[in-house]
Amino acid sequence: MDFIFVKSKNEKQLINDDLNYDETYYWSPGCFIKYNFGTQVHFEKSKGIALSGRILKSNSSNQDSLSCLLEDLIDRKWPISNDYTGAFSGILINENELVIFNDPIGIYKLFYYVSDDLVIVSTSLSNFAKVKDFSFNYSAWFLEMTQPEFSQYGTSTIFKDVFTLLPGECRYYLDGLHIRNLYDTTIKHEDKAANRKELALDLVNLINSEFDSFYSGFDTLTVPMSGGIDSRVVLAPFISKGKEIKLSNYGDIKSIDSRIAQSIAKRFKYNFELFDYYSGNFPSKEFLNEVIEKTDSVHVSAWFNHLEKQKANSGSKELFLLGDMCDILRSKGAESIKSRDFRKKYYSQNFFKREKIQLTEITEENKQKLKQNKKKKVFDNLRDLIREIQFLPISEEILFLEIEADMDQLFEHLEKYQPKYIESYEELFGIFTHGRKSMGKQLNLLKFGYLPEIPLLSLRIVRKVLNYSPAERYSDELTNEMFKVKTWRDLGSFRTSQNPFFKYNSSYYKMLLGWFIRTSMDQILTKMTLKGWINKPRLFTNLNNRLVYQYPGSYERFIQCLENNKLDVTKQVETFKGRRDGNLWPISSMDLMPFLQAIYYLNRFGDK
Repeated sequence: MDFIFVKSKNEKQLINDDLNYDETYYWSPGCFIKYNFGTQVHFEKSKGIALSGRILKSNSSNQDSLSCLLEDLIDRKWPISNDYTGAFSGILINENELVIFNDPIGIYKLFYYVSDDLVIVSTSLSNFAKVKDFSFNYSAWFLEMTQPEFSQYGTSTIFKDVFTLLPGECRYYLDGLHIRNLYDTTIKHEDKAANRKELALDLVNLINSEFDSFYSGFDTLTVPMSGGIDSRVVLAPFISKGKEIKLSNYGDIKSIDSRIAQSIAKRFKYNFELFDYYSGNFPSKEFLNEVIEKTDSVHVSAWFNHLEKQKANSGSKELFLLGDMCDILRSKGAESIKSRDFRKKYYSQNFFKREKIQLTEITEENKQKLKQNKKKKVFDNLRDLIREIQFLPISEEILFLEIEADMDQLFEHLEKYQPKYIESYEELFGIFTHGRKSMGKQLNLLKFGYLPEIPLLSLRIVRKVLNYSPAERYSDELTNEMFKVKTWRDLGSFRTSQNPFFKYNSSYYKMLLGWFIRTSMDQILTKMTLKGWINKPRLFTNLNNRLVYQYPGSYERFIQCLENNKLDVTKQVETFKGRRDGNLWPISSMDLMPFLQAIYYLNRFGDK
């Protein structure tokens, strides 16, 4: 699923043994593509196409789908029609023409550098430094460590002159000159209302159909199974197909998530493999650096045990089907309507008065306010970060101007959509940042050892779902109905870790009651635990993140990753110790991983 395309007038520049891939295809001595197993490719004498991810056209094979897409892109047919589906990013070569593109969410990473004498397009940033020296982009580097998104907003990368695509972007070049930009904004043209039961049935049928198209030819599949809903939506279409499914995840055998996943595996006679959660969050510096170099996606460190095992079995990559990490089925991209205070107020009104969620029509005023709030959050985090690490290699004025320009690229892109509600606008922002960039790092991270896909982000499903108002998809109201549909009903009868009191497809008002009891009790127990009165922060046993920091060798490996750098890492070391010793709430290590990735970038590529 990884590749690098290079076209250069200077052939000596291309002699580099570090570009190790499974296969190579040459159009000429100075024009070639190298790619790994799992990359979809279709090459002809003077043209070709390569994809990270997958695409299918109705009633066509993989190769025929690629051939059709190649011809459609040459004819400037973008957005592509609803005959196609899948999630992908890719490159097309047609003699002296170059086309770079990704799907309307663009969760598969793709980077590019284009000049009149050299073109590089790759799924890995590290590859660019193997072909040419690039100046380090400190503003983009700072964004790697700036919460909450842990990545860039627009097209910038850690290298100046190396860029990434905006969602749904298709760029055309001729002889190294940029000639045209096209965009696919079809995922959000309207905010339709719906009869929720009818919409649930439509979506179940659509998802079942999409999965039949994509996975009917596979004998075995791996689905990471938790006690939540995202993984369950992925598993549901396979239940009635008699397909061999392997359920897998990281966790603690005693946790409620693992117990629910085990019960699902037992009920449907699937194998379930549980990887230890506590031992691998802080791997060796050598392994971490290898993962960063190949994926640019260190974030969810709990996957490292999976990846180390897969590295030992590198000859047998498995298809790995992740859940809906952009949360499109439950409208979780809209931050303002998922806050604790909002949910408390809404759920009480919904439970006692049966009132539906009320959205706010978008205006220029509330849109500008949202933009300023998002920028303020990033800038405030950035100022705190600069004080913590005591490192500012460029002027603060230039840093803030460049970061604001990067954010403005995304806001300008959002102007291409026409949502009716400010919550829909905010949802798109959330999908394109936290979903696409931060959570999407899981997908790209897993490419280190698997062939990962996110089936629920396929083109047809995304176009269908997001054109309905967030009010129709809010929280679990839609998915609750989906698991009442006959073909998914058996899987819906299991409880979830969020609400272990009632079956997931129970009456929605029973679900609200269960969620209220669970969250209220957890809040009380957490406060009592923090005060030292008890040692039970959750009503039901869950992952004990403190053990991640106490695991033998974790601290030493973490310190090793911090060594020999220009940053003041006092805050990060104190955070680790505080979580280990119980002085800080033991949250997961996901906030520390981007910091380690940024150190790797600085040490390897920063100005000497």
